[in-house]
Amino acid sequence: MPDRLFVTVEHTPDVLARVVQLCRGRGYPIEELTFGGTGPVAHLAVVVGAGPRPADRLALQLDRLAGVLDVVVEPVAELAAV
Repeated sequence: MPDRLFVTVEHTPDVLARVVQLCRGRGYPIEELTFGGTGPVAHLAVVVGAGPRPADRLALQLDRLAGVLDVVVEPVAELAAV
């Protein structure tokens, strides 16, 4: 089942590339990516397909990246039901 990760990051040019590289490198296909924000903080919404491990594990790895401030995971099915 796909999961949506809401990632709060520093608004720097390289942070988006690092997030995408980590997702792809760990085997999570990116189905949707939204990036927005002004000022020093930006927000990413990433929908990842079923990967080799639960998305919670990916969230922990993302949280360790330089420039990532916060990560929240929500299953896409729960979002559609609301």
